[in-house]
Amino acid sequence: MRLLLVIAFIVVPLVELAIIIQVGELIGAAWTILLLLAVALALFPGKETAFELIYRPRFERVLHARWPHEMPTELGLSFVLGEPTRGDR
Repeated sequence: MRLLLVIAFIVVPLVELAIIIQVGELIGAAWTILLLLAVALALFPGKETAFELIYRPRFERVLHARWPHEMPTELGLSFVLGEPTRGDR
């Protein structure tokens, strides 16, 4: 039973993260995030407002903190996840 829990909650998420990182290296971080967003919204239709209220501001802060020099200045943050609202920061 313990082995099953380790596989389910540790091994599987690590494999998923490894695959996401490999995809990100191939197509770029912005496209990977948009792809993950599209998949998540396809799996949970009608939950767009939860993403906009909770996750988008966090994603934008993390992306901007980690890769500020890779964001095209003429495109701004809207290049990745849409135009930020005033309450995002």
